[in-house]
Amino acid sequence: MALTVWAIAVLSLLYWSYLYLDYGVRMPAEPQQATGRIYPYAYKGRIVYVSGPERRRIRTAGWVFVGSMAAVVITFLLVGRSSSDRAA
Repeated sequence: MALTVWAIAVLSLLYWSYLYLDYGVRMPAEPQQATGRIYPYAYKGRIVYVSGPERRRIRTAGWVFVGSMAAVVITFLLVGRSSSDRAA
């Protein structure tokens, strides 16, 4: 179970990183009404503009990563505690 939780955390980190880097390269530096990219997104000290679904996608990916890292910490604490209980 611990390995599965860790794998989900790593995959969510990779996806979030991909989106972050992709948005920095691909997104316009000025709002584009025609494409719907009107929402500002801070990227490495500058502002790029994304659409509503793109903004939700990167925010969701970030929250999934944070949640999965919390699950990793909790899982490893529980696994570590249960293995030390058995050793005693």
